[in-house]
Amino acid sequence: MKFTNLRHIAVVVGLVILSLSITATGQTVQVPVTWCAVQGSPTEQSFDGNRVGIELRERLRRSTEVVFIPQADVTLRSAYSSQLQNELKLPIILDPDPSVGTAGDVVGDGTDQGREFHTLIQHCDAVHAASGYSSTGLTLINIRRFVEESGEKTPVISWAGCWRFRGNCVRPYDGRIAVVDKYADLPLGQLAYLDPSEVLLAHAVGRALSLPLRNAEGALMRWQAQQMGVDAEWGNIELVDQEVELLRTGAAIVPGASIQGPRANLPSALLAKRIHDPIQETRSLKPHNDLGEVTLAFSTISGSYHPDLPWSPIDLRIELNGVLQPEESTTVWGFLDYREGLGVSDQELLAIGAPRTGLEGIDLVFSAKATQNDSFPHLIVFETDDTQELVEIVGPFAFQVSFEADLYSLPDPNPKANESAFPNHKIAISQGIQLGFTSNTRFARSIKDNVPNKIRLQLMTVDDQLSVLDHLGDLSSGVDFTVSRSELGYCRAYGVLRPGGPVSLRAEGLNVDGAVTVALGGTAMAVENSVIGDGLALVSFSIPEETPTGPGYFSIGVEGSNKTVECVIDIEPVKLPETVVFVPGFGPITIDINTEDPKESKEEALKEVMGRELIPEAAIGTEVAGVPKAPEQMQEVIVLRRPPRWLKPVLHITLALAIVGGLLWFIEQVFRRW
Repeated sequence: MKFTNLRHIAVVVGLVILSLSITATGQTVQVPVTWCAVQGSPTEQSFDGNRVGIELRERLRRSTEVVFIPQADVTLRSAYSSQLQNELKLPIILDPDPSVGTAGDVVGDGTDQGREFHTLIQHCDAVHAASGYSSTGLTLINIRRFVEESGEKTPVISWAGCWRFRGNCVRPYDGRIAVVDKYADLPLGQLAYLDPSEVLLAHAVGRALSLPLRNAEGALMRWQAQQMGVDAEWGNIELVDQEVELLRTGAAIVPGASIQGPRANLPSALLAKRIHDPIQETRSLKPHNDLGEVTLAFSTISGSYHPDLPWSPIDLRIELNGVLQPEESTTVWGFLDYREGLGVSDQELLAIGAPRTGLEGIDLVFSAKATQNDSFPHLIVFETDDTQELVEIVGPFAFQVSFEADLYSLPDPNPKANESAFPNHKIAISQGIQLGFTSNTRFARSIKDNVPNKIRLQLMTVDDQLSVLDHLGDLSSGVDFTVSRSELGYCRAYGVLRPGGPVSLRAEGLNVDGAVTVALGGTAMAVENSVIGDGLALVSFSIPEETPTGPGYFSIGVEGSNKTVECVIDIEPVKLPETVVFVPGFGPITIDINTEDPKESKEEALKEVMGRELIPEAAIGTEVAGVPKAPEQMQEVIVLRRPPRWLKPVLHITLALAIVGGLLWFIEQVFRRW
């Protein structure tokens, strides 16, 4: 018990240090999002080609500008890697069950236990994988609307969640989200009219990044949308300090996330690769025996994601396409070759009771058996030693995880229902086994010392007689994983940005040809000059004079492609003409006055100067006796003078006498009482 308490303390301290290190620097955490649109959704039906991607990126931009940047300094960005050379278009995926409602509709009342939602996520990942791009970050699906199995409308507007162990999100934070289209035909009207700030999307992202529900007025994480402001628009966007810390900590360990630095983006401390298994060997295969997706994650962060678990640098999550029922169990065998064929042969595995694989050079073997009520599946692990013999090892651990989606809905027409305690709209959609390989394993040490590192992996589910029920990919060769850092593009500015002034931006990672486009917020900029080559773009334009100061969300792209580079750069106030404070004996001192509040700015600057034992003289103007007229770029001249030389010692003596008098009075009062 003492060990557990100490581990809890270490975990909390580690997460706090991570959060403070990110928050204290004021750096922007960029969260990659992989989009797919369902065929039949209004956006997909209304726009052609790349315009669908532009419309959906606008949703990310609005929730970023309104909710995440002002409160948490977090941005949502496109997850397209700079390593892709080909033209990019947003994937359009088919509705897996068009018999329900209209094409693009998804069963959203939970009656199908999330099967259609789960299938959409898998299809999105598979489409990206087929195009040579393994999805990273958050997976987000744009659907037509959520309906009942009868096809009737529901008030549900999003499903979102993460992989959880005992109620807490686990690493990696690769949440899954489905949101209704912004032009959806909802019970209260079109979404674009009700939700111009994309509260819906921001709430869903919060759930995917571990934020708990909070049923308070104006809270982003309310269990249902809250109408506020004019025209009944949604306005619940508030995040409290604890939520901001959780959000930034979770965002920093999303696969592919980055921290925006002054010259380049710092990559996330967590690397991950996700592979989808599209093969279902037999239609009679039960969902909990059918392999879905496999995620391999390598973390450089010291600290567990859950206090009941030790820290592990390597995590392997095996997703099953269903949830275990009572009396059901699943046994998974896994085989890893991480030293390019130097391990044992398939024949030698028979000695430990493992099924045949067809692989050669196996370095690590494990078997995990999961049941419904066992949080920690029975795990056996063998690894080759220095003599190339398989030896059973202690240290790796396994635990059961489940993907749980939370339902977000429109306000209930009955006001009393909205005032009641929020219900638990949570659905467990799929289950999995997650293995943590601690640093005492050769596997974990090998990955840490050799990034990127190619790994061959074979997984299979078996029955009690070791007959293979399902396998990952090709049974004879396994599937290759390459653990490497995602190279998402970044941009930065040359010089200071001010409204009405010129600006030059540098963007890296745009490995496509075409005309460069720039948008500030939702407004396209008039590009004056641009150069692109070898993935590098240099672009010049002017910032509109009416642009508000503060963080500016810039998006640089290439016409004909969905590849973009986003960055947040502060737009500073326009400087007024300078004010000079002339101090005899000191010379002129220049103070800056900004446009936000010129009067307050001047007063603060004068107080700073006067703090050097100076008092003002009633002489403010453009010309003062003994002082030359201010240059044209100066706004005014203020003359200060020193106080009389005798004033300072007199003040000191007066203060000392007051202190002594006070002490004598206090002593006299004490003696009188005695």
